[in-house]
Amino acid sequence: GIGSHFSAILAQHAVFHQRRVFNLLSDGIPRTVADISADLRLSDPRSVIRDLRNKGVNISDFWCDSAHGSRYKRYFIEPSEPHITGKEGRDDQ
Repeated sequence: GIGSHFSAILAQHAVFHQRRVFNLLSDGIPRTVADISADLRLSDPRSVIRDLRNKGVNISDFWCDSAHGSRYKRYFIEPSEPHITGKEGRDDQ
């Protein structure tokens, strides 16, 4: 029905954004949410980062202090790290 078709479209859309965020972060350069949003024209990449982590992608982050007293995170994928961890990433299945 229409509901399942719409769900399939949403799932494809999510995978498309996951690939884009994965490719951007894979160069190892730490980026803020604002950086990722501007580079990919994506309103809020935090849910995409969460979904990638739930799939086993090892996305690192660290906190930074801003000049105005607030804090923010920078996200990156270590170039030397395996990108997929867990059972899905093994070749010996």
